[in-house]
Amino acid sequence: MRNKRINLFFGKKDYQDIQKYFRIFRFTLLVLSAVLCIFVLTFGYITFVQSNKIKEKKTEKKNNLQLFNSQKEQEVKLIKISNKVKDLENFSRDDAEFYPYYNKLVAILNESEKVPIIDSLLIEKDRNFSFSISFLNKESLIKTFQFIESEDFLKYFESILLKDISTQKSETEESHTMTFEGKFKKINENQD
Repeated sequence: MRNKRINLFFGKKDYQDIQKYFRIFRFTLLVLSAVLCIFVLTFGYITFVQSNKIKEKKTEKKNNLQLFNSQKEQEVKLIKISNKVKDLENFSRDDAEFYPYYNKLVAILNESEKVPIIDSLLIEKDRNFSFSISFLNKESLIKTFQFIESEDFLKYFESILLKDISTQKSETEESHTMTFEGKFKKINENQD
């Protein structure tokens, strides 16, 4: 049976043209959605990678700040140590090297027949000195004074001057004190 009705709205040819346009539109829409999908996926991946980098940078920054704070404490300790080293260097520069000169004076006085007692001793940075020695009797005073005038004693000094001789008497004993001033020779010059 044949259909004898007439379609007034569309003709077969028009319908095929419209169907052709629909295919092109569907293909274009499919290509556009594929491109859009690829763009969205690419953008999402880039955003994900960048957010991970930002998280890593924040973690690294936090670790660096903690390290910086701990290093700040160590830096303060190093500054304190540096200041102490500078103070020690200044002290060494200004040091009178008291101990070697004291030992030398004791050794020199021990060479005397009657060993005197050192009452006071002051040695300055430039090797200038002042010392007082005491004796319990006149005999030891005279023997030590003779020793002090000898070349064996004088060779250790650039200059030496007898500043004072005093005697102190009490009811039971008598003591004598001699005070000297002068300048030591450098210890390395004194070595025999």
